[in-house]
Amino acid sequence: MTTANAKRLGLEVSDSPLGLIDGIRKGLKKGAVDYVVKALEINASEISRFLHVSPRTLYRYKPDETLSLDTSDHLAQIYKVYVRATEVFGDDRKALGWLKHPSMPLGNMTPLDLLDTSAGVEMVLEELGRIEYGVYA
Repeated sequence: MTTANAKRLGLEVSDSPLGLIDGIRKGLKKGAVDYVVKALEINASEISRFLHVSPRTLYRYKPDETLSLDTSDHLAQIYKVYVRATEVFGDDRKALGWLKHPSMPLGNMTPLDLLDTSAGVEMVLEELGRIEYGVYA
């Protein structure tokens, strides 16, 4: 994830990868959840499923309140998938369309449906790599 993308999540990071890790370890703020919800055009119920917290728990967070390490890390991974899809498709609308449309290589699930686990995130990123390079399996 680039420094610019990290800053969109409210992370103050240096240009090094270790800066990103340090920022995530310190925790993202609840405002980052709101940003990702808006970017992905999903609702609190959907993002809470990906983050393994109840919608009510997310709602109780104040905008500047810090999320747990696990929640921060997984939110950053979800955002990384969105950013990567936007890079591959060259357009937010096309990326969102792909993320929300069932994909045969992903077991006819939508890429978004797989973002609740790190293995799912990895699988979606791998599929984006195949799409980018025109490798159809």
